[in-house]
Amino acid sequence: MKTAISVPDETFERIERVAKKHGINRSQFYATAAAKYADELESNELTAAINAVADAVNDDDSTTAARAAANRTLSDPITSQW
Repeated sequence: MKTAISVPDETFERIERVAKKHGINRSQFYATAAAKYADELESNELTAAINAVADAVNDDDSTTAARAAANRTLSDPITSQW
């Protein structure tokens, strides 16, 4: 699929230079960059969702004992060795 985008001149020149240095064409560069950025954004969304669940669980007093036990285990130099 073809598409047109606008980028600042400095960005265009940088991309041209980097793509040439690595032996890839402009389309490959933009496609790879867009895919990586989309992956990053989706990962951030997933992280935010996981954090929201963790925050909700941590607001529940029933997790206090489990957190305390986990902290004791992790702070013990013998049991925390991987």
